[in-house]
Amino acid sequence: MAEAATRSDLDFIVSTSPDKVAVPVINALPLLTGMGTEKVFESVKAQILG
Repeated sequence: MAEAATRSDLDFIVSTSPDKVAVPVINALPLLTGMGTEKVFESVKAQILG
């Protein structure tokens, strides 16, 4: 996440660590737990499609 603050070529980040950066951050914790994964994938799809 620290590197993300210095990069300008990112559209969004999928991470298990919330942080303040200039791009949207999608919470990936459900991918580790297996609960709520569909919401994560829908959020990623929404970011990709704009």
